[in-house]
Amino acid sequence: MRAFPPRARTVGQRAAPCRALLLLFACAALPVAAEPSVSVAGSSDSLSLIVQDASLRGVLEVVAGHQRLAVEAHAALDETVSVEYLDVPLAGLVRQLLRDYNFTLELTPGADVAGRLWIHPRGTDVRPLAAPLAFGRLSADDPDAALARLARGAADERLDATAVFAAFGGDDSFVALTNALHDPEPAVREEAVAGLADRHPAESVHLLATALGDPSLRVRETALDALADVDNDAAADAIAPLLAAGDPALRRHAIDALGSMSAARAGHLLQQARADADAELAALAAEYLAERQ
Repeated sequence: MRAFPPRARTVGQRAAPCRALLLLFACAALPVAAEPSVSVAGSSDSLSLIVQDASLRGVLEVVAGHQRLAVEAHAALDETVSVEYLDVPLAGLVRQLLRDYNFTLELTPGADVAGRLWIHPRGTDVRPLAAPLAFGRLSADDPDAALARLARGAADERLDATAVFAAFGGDDSFVALTNALHDPEPAVREEAVAGLADRHPAESVHLLATALGDPSLRVRETALDALADVDNDAAADAIAPLLAAGDPALRRHAIDALGSMSAARAGHLLQQARADADAELAALAAEYLAERQ
């Protein structure tokens, strides 16, 4: 009897039972990616937000829809985020979320919705504010009320007031934000640091340098990032003392900040950092210098 050659298996043909069983077990062992989720509740006075593996744009659109705001962004906002905020004012929540991904926020009125968010990368131009818009309990057209809350309000009210001056600027904002640097609440000081860098970068370098010594790690990190964003020789000089810090992690943060700057003085300081006693940090400084060429 003539023996027939084994039939070649074609794509899509069912595997033998034992192989199919092995494949089933193998697939069951693979991790299943969690579905992106965004949950938001509360009011502008006190908002809670829980996010799991969602895009930054998607998160902002959910928050905006909840607050009758519209999102118009000058960036892709496709970063994947997982965060949790509980009982935070709208202004502070959105600004903190954006700041963590190197964006800033503007708010303007809209005819079809309560307000419109203009979201743009830090350092880029954005169309000017047309009129004031309420920020939680406060409004930029009532600076006296904001100043009063900043001086005598509860912690969340002081954070709201600081966010107003940080977002809208104005004649009183520099003094208000400078005063907020001395607030007992770290979140208020952090908001003040970010607001000074966004609204008054040239005048605020010495204040941001002082904030590098803040008791709160988060405030210190925000101040270092803010100085890097200011990106001039004075800001680089403000970062320079950190290169002599005893903590290698602190020196690394300083080198990273200088490496993100284009100011000439930052390059000179990176040259000095090449002599760091830690070989890894010296190599990091050399790497940033090579990128500048």
